[in-house]
Amino acid sequence: MKSRKGYKIIDADGFGWLGDCPRGLVEAQAAGLTVRMLRIYGTGRWPCSSCKHRIRH
Repeated sequence: MKSRKGYKIIDADGFGWLGDCPRGLVEAQAAGLTVRMLRIYGTGRWPCSSCKHRIRH
């Protein structure tokens, strides 16, 4: 299993989700959401919801 740098975005209601796209990180910080840096462990990558073409990062 490999690890990569990622983050967890937490909104005002306490709901959180993981991400690893730099574009998503900038959008979350601009929106004023709480961002916690962490390590993501897994075997693969998932399609990015922040990128227009659903690129796998």
